[in-house]
Amino acid sequence: MASLLVRNIDQLVKPDELREFFSKFGDVCDVYIPRDYYTQKSRGFCYVKFLKYDDAREALEKTDGNEVLGKTVEIVFVKEERKAPHEETDLDIDHQAPQEEDTTAEVIVGHHHGIIGETLIQVQGNNILL
Repeated sequence: MASLLVRNIDQLVKPDELREFFSKFGDVCDVYIPRDYYTQKSRGFCYVKFLKYDDAREALEKTDGNEVLGKTVEIVFVKEERKAPHEETDLDIDHQAPQEEDTTAEVIVGHHHGIIGETLIQVQGNNILL
């Protein structure tokens, strides 16, 4: 099996439409369109999994840089399996605390149904003071 990452897909395209389009290159096992957690709108890319590597390669060679269902797409092979929805994030998090100065930051603790609380913390070197 081999998976392709297809970037710049139309926001309104459906998995069945993509499956039908890519099936002309071979057997498609799965089509997955990640959605924004809050709006449920397409994030503008999808994964297409083929049963055979050669079929995926042909799809990439013949489709990359061309129009797919109304949009010019960029396609690459997926190097690792796609992440589960709870593992996906657009956040770039720096896990290191400031080293040189004391900093006050607002921390908002949330879950998938909304904000559940907030507090102020003080960072002193590597220590967090509540």
